[in-house]
Amino acid sequence: MRKRLAKKMADFNGLLNGASFTEEQFKQLNEHLATRGYLRGFLPSSDDSYVFGVLKSSTISAQYPHVARWFKHMQSFSDAEETG
Repeated sequence: MRKRLAKKMADFNGLLNGASFTEEQFKQLNEHLATRGYLRGFLPSSDDSYVFGVLKSSTISAQYPHVARWFKHMQSFSDAEETG
């Protein structure tokens, strides 16, 4: 279980390194957000803020409902609130 979780987090960490998202990364992000409100923890983090900034220029497909939900929620925050 721990190895699987560690691999999943390592894969997720790779999402934070790019300036744009591929379809595979959208799929991974959608799976990650299926059981989470934020990328890490229970409050928006700098990771949420960064990914939100990258996705602002992207079109989020309806096939990624968890990403769309998270994105809409992140839009509700002011810039100051985004990272707590």
